Amino acid sequence: MSLWRTRFITGVGMLVGLFYASGAAITYSVSVKAPESTLERVLIGLAVSASFYALNSIARTLEKQIKK
Repeated sequence: MSLWRTRFITGVGMLVGLFYASGAAITYSVSVKAPESTLERVLIGLAVSASFYALNSIARTLEKQIKK
């Protein structure tokens, strides 16, 4: 397996792990520890938005890499 392919697979695996962990943390905070204050709800909303934004930028970057 080429070095580029190994790095790509490793990078994708790390990103999937990162987003799995952040998703688990968000799910825990929403379902187990229900947000009581408006500030907690806003912070959870911001965390979810940031995760989706990061996923979108990663997808765009991967599309550019694949098109090359």
